[in-house]
Amino acid sequence: MRNVLDSIQLFSRKDGADKEYQLRLVQIENGFVVEYSNGKRGSALRSNLKTPAPVTQEVARALYDKTKKEKLRDGYTGSEPSETFVGTELAGRKTSFAPHLLTACDEPRARQLIADPNYVAQIKRDGERRYVAYKDGKITFANRSGLEVPGKEEIAKSVEYLANQGFTGFELDCEDMGSYLEIFDILSIDGVDLRDNGFLERFKHLGQLELALRRSQHGAILRIVEILDEVELEYLRANGFEGVCFKRINGKYINGRNEDQYKLKFWENATVRVKSKHATKSSVAMEMLNEANQWVGVGNVTEPANVPRPLVVGDLIDVRYLYAYQGGSLFEPTFDKIRDDLKESDAVMSQLKFKRTAQAA
Repeated sequence: MRNVLDSIQLFSRKDGADKEYQLRLVQIENGFVVEYSNGKRGSALRSNLKTPAPVTQEVARALYDKTKKEKLRDGYTGSEPSETFVGTELAGRKTSFAPHLLTACDEPRARQLIADPNYVAQIKRDGERRYVAYKDGKITFANRSGLEVPGKEEIAKSVEYLANQGFTGFELDCEDMGSYLEIFDILSIDGVDLRDNGFLERFKHLGQLELALRRSQHGAILRIVEILDEVELEYLRANGFEGVCFKRINGKYINGRNEDQYKLKFWENATVRVKSKHATKSSVAMEMLNEANQWVGVGNVTEPANVPRPLVVGDLIDVRYLYAYQGGSLFEPTFDKIRDDLKESDAVMSQLKFKRTAQAA
């Protein structure tokens, strides 16, 4: 028995390529599978399974929908695209947000930056990157990829409150912590673009927002990340903070990474893909892409009881870990969060921090 319950044919010309991707949700005798075929458009496509073994219809449907969403997010369309995202369910959702990303540094470099008067520091929060804009009465939320995403009602109410305190508009760079936002930068205010201003000058404008928020309970939902008077790495590490950011006081806001903004993280984290779920335990097997673009197992991680939704095969998740062994296995991984905003190409082993040979002695 073979019954195709759902299918889609997608195309992409991103980065000069001409690719085709087919996805099928199929019922077979002993369960359900998700099939895919991909390759150059017009040529013989390579076919494979997203599900190594038959699964329930619920699990198969979740994986099918997730894969479809990921491909559309990556620029695939249901017909030949004239431009990215046009003609897909993401049409109209690409925003102007192009985030300034932090350059990783080690502790010796961090101590140099602490002593450098040209840099200031902020706490690094463990949330999800979130762009928030208010213009002409409309609130826009976007993710790290610059795609518009839904925002929580309570957060939206606080953004609207802030806008009604005498501001005609603003663009904010934040960490979404779930029930509140940590605002660490501002890109524009009242129609004035601040991206070419230095960080310290931009931060002064955040002070205007903070004064408005202090007068209400909305300050608990929209929180300004302060500049640290002193940076005690040992204290921050011991108290469970994710890390610390260093920002050049006259550094402009740019798209991508440069030497104006650094981050020191107190633990490692990685994006991995759920390979399989344990039949009797609350744990999942993890896998990552190696240099040959092949999926390699990197161990197991416990699925916590308070996860926002049950994990399914194919989910991208972030995990924290102490270090990785050569070959990729993660030491003491713990679940952090689901990453619906990333692509499978983000789950690469090149991001891992490996155990030093000296540590093995």
